[in-house]
Amino acid sequence: MARKPNVQEMMDKLRGYRPEGVRSPAPGDSKAKPEREARLVRPRTEAKPKVEMTRPADAAAAPDGELTGRLADLLVGREKEGSRTVDLAETLGIDAIDVREELMAMERVGIVYRTGRTRGTRWFLG
Repeated sequence: MARKPNVQEMMDKLRGYRPEGVRSPAPGDSKAKPEREARLVRPRTEAKPKVEMTRPADAAAAPDGELTGRLADLLVGREKEGSRTVDLAETLGIDAIDVREELMAMERVGIVYRTGRTRGTRWFLG
């Protein structure tokens, strides 16, 4: 059974230490590893400024809470099965992204809650 090397022997091996009696390969030896060339490092470039993507303000996302009320009214009638964001958006005739943003704001306040993720998400009145 072969003897396991101890920690000191492993560290010496990592550092390239060779005990006496062990010779390094001769320069013309075929088993010698070739010298590695230095890698070229690409110079750093300045980071491009981040462009903030904004969408135009939509009339459906009124700040007075009109959309919140309309969504709550729709969810009251669908308490058992819940509603998908896309279905609510089609019913209201507005963009699904606006509906989802409003539902998430309502969720933070505790007005609604959701089950599932991605396409399986259903929103319920809380």
